[in-house]
Amino acid sequence: MKLSILSSIENDSADAQSFAEQSAGFLRLGTLANALGYSTLFVFKNSANRKNLVSDPLLLQAAMATQVGSLRLGVGFAPLSYFDPIALAENCATLDVLSGGRLTIAVDDGALMKENQAIDLNLIQQENRVRENRELLRMALTGRRFSAVAANRRMSNLQIAIKPRQTPHPPIHMAVYDRQTARLAGGSGFRIFIAPLAALQSPSDVSGIVRAYRDAQHMAGTTPGDDDIIAFCLAHSAEDDRHAMESGRRAFHAHALVRPNWVCRSFEDATDLDYFLIGGPARLSEKLARLEAVGIRHVALMPSFGGLTLEDIFRSARLFAGIAADTSATAEPPRAVG
Repeated sequence: MKLSILSSIENDSADAQSFAEQSAGFLRLGTLANALGYSTLFVFKNSANRKNLVSDPLLLQAAMATQVGSLRLGVGFAPLSYFDPIALAENCATLDVLSGGRLTIAVDDGALMKENQAIDLNLIQQENRVRENRELLRMALTGRRFSAVAANRRMSNLQIAIKPRQTPHPPIHMAVYDRQTARLAGGSGFRIFIAPLAALQSPSDVSGIVRAYRDAQHMAGTTPGDDDIIAFCLAHSAEDDRHAMESGRRAFHAHALVRPNWVCRSFEDATDLDYFLIGGPARLSEKLARLEAVGIRHVALMPSFGGLTLEDIFRSARLFAGIAADTSATAEPPRAVG
């Protein structure tokens, strides 16, 4: 099992730390994640979430690139329809070069109604804009010249100034919340990330998404990759189940209050799900093994939620690193999916 971390920098409570304090914590977390062998540290820009304090994840990751030598740098953008894909491609290409080819990109379609309203687009406009922007971003990041016709503009023989280090382009993971979007991603050659707590209600939803994605890849003649699916999971651990559940319950309730679109409205509902990673090492080891068995081999932990302290987050990061190492050492080969 490969592990990454999604760090949240938000003003989501009255006693939230300042941006400067949270940014310093983000850099410390990256140094720890690098030392513990994590794959990637993600940070998102959500233009429709006023509590999100990240003005540009690429700037934060540029600072991170000077401090860590092997950790991959994950940047997320939501909703994608809010951004200029060509300008975004140029900035991403710059970071990919400066980091020695360590950039990973995640793009969200911004399907939640709150985000549609924030950028004044209806659902059909949103879907069309997102589809265009994804394709333009991917084409531009190859560093080759291309021509395209998009809404309200025509591009001819366009090429960004800086060619990314990675070929054919840095990895681009598309957000999926159901089987339909999984099939779209698999058929169009994008990697995916799954954010289960936003929309899913049962473990079969995750396995169904994986199957739909793999089936679409097969139909498109695409060879499945070793790292083309990432599951973003709310995560918190402590030395045992009791302590983890006590602190996790408080953090979950605080976090859920500002996310009315979540399907899981109670802590009890969420703890029954394998992709809700709160508990002691034994419980989490079993959950990670079950996720791996249905085809999830890369999990991005979301440990900074609901007012948990930086020390809480660091402790979780250390515990999960040990859990993943033990799980990978003892797990049977995962079952085939699809």
